[in-house]
Amino acid sequence: MFGWHKEDMDLYSINFLHAGHPKFWYSVDLRDNEKFESYVSSKFADEHRECKEFIRHKNTLIHPRNLIQ
Repeated sequence: MFGWHKEDMDLYSINFLHAGHPKFWYSVDLRDNEKFESYVSSKFADEHRECKEFIRHKNTLIHPRNLIQ
């Protein structure tokens, strides 16, 4: 598993799977970036208080079902 995060400088990223089981990737459309950041900040208020850019730390796990709701 890998935590939800934003790439440095909000750049795109690419991953290449060389072998093994297929991966499932989830992403948030840029149009929904503000909603995503608002949701994450409200659910992880302590982390957000300590660092406004905590989502870049790659340690936040959120079930995709929660984001869909």
